[in-house]
Amino acid sequence: MVHELVPFFAPIPMYALGILVCVVQTVVFCLLSTVYISMAIAQEEHELGVLALAVPLRNMQGRTVAALNAVASPDRFEALRFQQELMPLLLDAARELRPLL
Repeated sequence: MVHELVPFFAPIPMYALGILVCVVQTVVFCLLSTVYISMAIAQEEHELGVLALAVPLRNMQGRTVAALNAVASPDRFEALRFQQELMPLLLDAARELRPLL
Protein backbone atom coordinates (compact mmCIF):
# COMPACT_ATOMS: atom_id res chain seq x y z
CA MET A 1 0.00 0.00 0.00
CA VAL A 2 2.74 2.51 0.94
CA HIS A 3 4.82 1.61 -2.11
CA GLU A 4 1.84 2.64 -4.28
CA LEU A 5 1.93 6.18 -2.83
CA VAL A 6 5.67 6.74 -3.43
CA PRO A 7 5.22 7.90 -7.07
CA PHE A 8 2.84 10.60 -5.85
CA PHE A 9 4.99 11.94 -2.99
CA ALA A 10 8.51 11.46 -4.40
CA PRO A 11 8.33 14.50 -6.74
CA ILE A 12 7.24 16.92 -3.98
CA PRO A 13 10.81 17.98 -3.01
CA MET A 14 11.55 18.69 -6.67
CA TYR A 15 8.36 20.77 -6.98
CA ALA A 16 9.38 22.73 -3.87
CA LEU A 17 12.85 23.33 -5.33
CA GLY A 18 11.29 24.47 -8.61
CA ILE A 19 9.07 26.95 -6.77
CA LEU A 20 12.07 28.27 -4.82
CA VAL A 21 14.03 28.80 -8.05
CA CYS A 22 11.06 30.66 -9.58
CA VAL A 23 10.81 32.95 -6.55
CA VAL A 24 14.55 33.72 -6.63
CA GLN A 25 14.43 34.44 -10.38
CA THR A 26 11.46 36.75 -9.88
CA VAL A 27 13.26 38.73 -7.18
CA VAL A 28 16.39 39.06 -9.32
CA PHE A 29 14.33 40.14 -12.33
CA CYS A 30 12.54 42.80 -10.25
CA LEU A 31 15.83 44.16 -8.92
CA LEU A 32 17.36 44.33 -12.37
CA SER A 33 14.23 45.98 -13.74
CA THR A 34 14.45 48.78 -11.19
CA VAL A 35 18.02 49.49 -12.28
CA TYR A 36 17.06 49.71 -15.95
CA ILE A 37 13.92 51.75 -15.30
CA SER A 38 16.09 54.53 -13.91
CA MET A 39 17.65 55.23 -17.32
CA ALA A 40 16.84 55.17 -21.00
CA ILE A 41 19.16 54.64 -23.94
CA ALA A 42 18.27 55.14 -27.61
CA GLN A 43 20.72 54.37 -30.39
CA GLU A 44 19.30 55.72 -33.65
CA GLU A 45 15.89 54.33 -32.70
CA HIS A 46 13.85 57.51 -33.08
CA GLU A 47 16.05 59.43 -35.47
CA LEU A 48 18.96 58.35 -37.60
CA GLY A 49 22.29 59.74 -36.50
CA VAL A 50 21.24 60.35 -32.89
CA LEU A 51 22.41 58.71 -29.68
CA ALA A 52 20.36 59.69 -26.64
CA LEU A 53 20.55 59.02 -22.91
CA ALA A 54 17.98 60.07 -20.34
CA VAL A 55 17.51 59.78 -16.59
CA PRO A 56 14.41 60.77 -14.63
CA LEU A 57 14.45 63.78 -12.34
CA ARG A 58 12.51 62.90 -9.21
CA ASN A 59 11.37 65.18 -6.43
CA MET A 60 11.85 64.35 -2.75
CA GLN A 61 8.62 62.31 -2.75
CA GLY A 62 10.04 60.08 -5.49
CA ARG A 63 7.70 61.33 -8.24
CA THR A 64 9.23 61.83 -11.66
CA VAL A 65 8.79 65.49 -12.62
CA ALA A 66 11.19 65.83 -15.57
CA ALA A 67 14.03 64.13 -17.40
CA LEU A 68 17.66 65.00 -17.95
CA ASN A 69 18.89 64.13 -21.45
CA ALA A 70 22.14 63.98 -23.37
CA VAL A 71 22.21 63.69 -27.16
CA ALA A 72 25.19 63.12 -29.45
CA SER A 73 26.05 62.00 -32.94
CA PRO A 74 27.24 58.41 -33.44
CA ASP A 75 30.03 59.91 -35.57
CA ARG A 76 31.38 61.54 -32.41
CA PHE A 77 30.82 58.76 -29.89
CA GLU A 78 30.49 55.00 -29.98
CA ALA A 79 27.26 54.00 -28.23
CA LEU A 80 29.00 52.04 -25.47
CA ARG A 81 31.51 54.81 -24.76
CA PHE A 82 28.70 57.40 -24.79
CA GLN A 83 26.79 55.38 -22.21
CA GLN A 84 29.81 54.60 -20.02
CA GLU A 85 31.07 58.19 -19.92
CA LEU A 86 27.84 60.17 -19.72
CA MET A 87 25.43 57.99 -17.76
CA PRO A 88 27.31 58.42 -14.44
CA LEU A 89 27.37 62.19 -15.01
CA LEU A 90 23.63 62.29 -15.71
CA LEU A 91 22.85 60.18 -12.64
CA ASP A 92 25.04 62.41 -10.45
CA ALA A 93 23.35 65.53 -11.82
CA ALA A 94 19.91 64.03 -11.18
CA ARG A 95 20.90 63.28 -7.57
CA GLU A 96 22.15 66.84 -7.09
CA LEU A 97 18.97 68.34 -8.56
CA ARG A 98 16.59 66.23 -6.48
CA PRO A 99 16.48 68.52 -3.41
CA LEU A 100 15.67 71.48 -5.69
CA LEU A 101 12.61 69.89 -7.30
